[in-house]
Formats: sequence, C-alpha cells, structure tokens
Amino acid sequence: MLGEQVDRLTFLRGHHLTEVSTESSIITEVCCEDPKGATHPIQARTYIDGTYEGDLAAKAGVAYRVGRESSEEFGESLAGIHYMDWKRGEQIMTPDTGAASPAIQAYCARSIFTTDPEKRVPLRKPDTYEQHLPDLLPMIEEFATGRVKRRTLGTALPRKKFQLNGSIVQMTSLNCPGVSWTWPEAERYHRARLEKFHVNHAASYTWFLQNEPGVPDHVRALWKTAGLHRDEFAGNDHWPWQIYVRQGRRIEGRARVTQHSFITDPKTGKTPRVELPIALGEHSFDIHPCHDRRFAIDKWMEGVLWFPKKAEGPAQPGQIPWGALLPGTIDNLLVPVAMSSTHIAMSVLRMEPVWMTTGQIAGLAAAEAKEQSRRVAQLDPTPLPKKLNILTEPRA
Repeated sequence: MLGEQVDRLTFLRGHHLTEVSTESSIITEVCCEDPKGATHPIQARTYIDGTYEGDLAAKAGVAYRVGRESSEEFGESLAGIHYMDWKRGEQIMTPDTGAASPAIQAYCARSIFTTDPEKRVPLRKPDTYEQHLPDLLPMIEEFATGRVKRRTLGTALPRKKFQLNGSIVQMTSLNCPGVSWTWPEAERYHRARLEKFHVNHAASYTWFLQNEPGVPDHVRALWKTAGLHRDEFAGNDHWPWQIYVRQGRRIEGRARVTQHSFITDPKTGKTPRVELPIALGEHSFDIHPCHDRRFAIDKWMEGVLWFPKKAEGPAQPGQIPWGALLPGTIDNLLVPVAMSSTHIAMSVLRMEPVWMTTGQIAGLAAAEAKEQSRRVAQLDPTPLPKKLNILTEPRA
C-alpha cells in the first residue's frame, strides 16, 4: 500500500520514549532510547501519539483520565461501578452503582493456537503455574456443576489456526481482572512485569485445560490437539509480543466523547450532531470485567457491559469530533487512540476499526499541516474525511 513512499519512512524498532520538550503550546522535541541505551532526538512539525496509553501526550504535560467516572459527572447511566445481567440486558442496581472507580477493564494475552501437527508447538507448563492456580481452580467446580460445559480453542481462522481472546462473560479466561489497573501510568519496566504475568496466565490457563484431571475428558482431549503456532511470534516463544491493552489514558481534549454521543434522541431517532465531525464510532458498549470473580454478584462480574445482540443494544453509530483528538494545551499533537472521552465512550472508540479511521485522519492532518505550514490545531479538518472516503454521518 505504501508503494514508492516506503523509502521515506523510518521505523525505529525497540525504542522507548524518554523525554518530551515543550515550549509554550508546542512540542519542540521528543527523545527516544534505543535498545543499546543511546538517545535519539526527533523534531517534527506535527506529532501523533498512537499509543494505547497516551504516553507521548502525558510526557508533554497533557491532562488525562485513567479510571471510571461516576455516573453523576456526565450524567452517564452506565458509568462507574456497574453490574448487569447481560443475558437480559438489564443493569443490576447495588448501593455503589455509579460510583467512580480506579478499576479499569481487564487485559489479556490474546493468543494464536493451531491443531496442525506440522505447525504445532507443544504447550509447556510455566514455572509460575502454581501462582495462577487460584484463578484457575474455580473452573473445576463450574465444570462439575454444569455451569460451564466446554472451553473452545477460540475463533477458527484459516489453516487450522485459532485466535483466543479473553472472555467478556466467563468468570475465568485469558483475562486478568485487576492486573491492568496500574498499566496506563506505569513505566516500561513495570509494564514488562505485568505483560509477563498476562502471558504466564495464558500459558497456565491452556496447560490447565489440557492436563488438569478435574477438567472434563472432552475438554482435555480437545486441548491435547492444540499447541502454539510455529509461525506466530517466533521471536517470543510463540506467545504474543504485545498484550491486549483495551484502554489506557484518555486525554483532556477540546471536545469529549461520552455515553450520550452514542444514544439516539427519542424524538429524532438520531445520535447527537457534533462540531467538526471526522469519523464515526460504530460499535456496542463493550467492557470486560474490571474486578475478578471474588467481587461477582450472582455470577455477574463487576464492570461488564455487553449486549450479545449488539445492534439491539443502546449504543448506535455516533460522530467523533475533531476536538477529541486535540489536547487542550498542545497545538502540534494529535491523539487518535487515547482520545478525549469517558470510560463508557471509550468502550465504543476502542474498537480497532475506529482507531484505524482516526489514525488515518491524524496522518492526513499532519501532512496537510506540513503542506500549509501551520500547526495542526489551526487546521480546518472539514475536508479530511471526504479525502479519505470516511463517513461522518450515520446511515439512516
């Protein structure tokens, strides 16, 4: 896709952001450290923070949020502490429903497995297996009572591959509720420790299903056919080299996306119009557990927000304003991932097709700012979506 432009790109693998210099309302320089410890300064007219965590924005002094807002702050009925019977699509009211919380949704080591004998790498029991057993042993009771009857290899892909994600509804899965809470603001060494924990949890989970005697025979038999894929993540023992960070920081921008952005007006049947729309958020509200099974109420995990029939859920396609990508205090920075939003709104925005769209807008905006010799915050974004054939009006 890049064609002849590819030679103009420089990809710095394994570099870590160390410092951001600002002057007045602009970033003047960014410094990164390479794998050998050398520092590399980078100067540009426009910077784009494409990280899950909003690391560049944070080091530039941009204000941000991490946890969950209370339902009162923006009048969001689903915000804060939240339990729901997702089978019925009904919120379960508790004394602390709607209270603000630092607990964010779980991450996981989203992994690839295969049943192809020629590509299969045997699963190994991790050294930390005993550490993860308390999270796994409750599955024995769930199998015994019939509450859980099977554990699949995940979503089937071509050539006998399977992609396994953390489950939004199962009480035990690849998800690690509670382990994600410090990730957004953690430095790289602590993140490396947390990442290793997630990978070890995934390895323990799969080994458990394959070998634990209390697991039903048909589940163990299925998992005995599976292993890691030889061609996937070959440089990382075939486990993913990056865990699934479902949300990180959320900047304080010049506009904010909230739950209301995706709720239709009963009178018009439409979601709210915004100033300078550049894309659409088009997904259901989708939040994985924020607390583990110990905080469940009648088997419903705290934090889960999910509608199995997504099109019938309350969230409908809504406009994303240009101002959500613009930090309130920096004029030459765009943040298309950790954009200005509430926790509830991020559950729609965090879907990859949305981030791909806002990322394209950011890239084109940076090019236009260079062409026009102006700061990106001074740009008129109105022509951008049309140039990329991006819809900004929800379909009727």
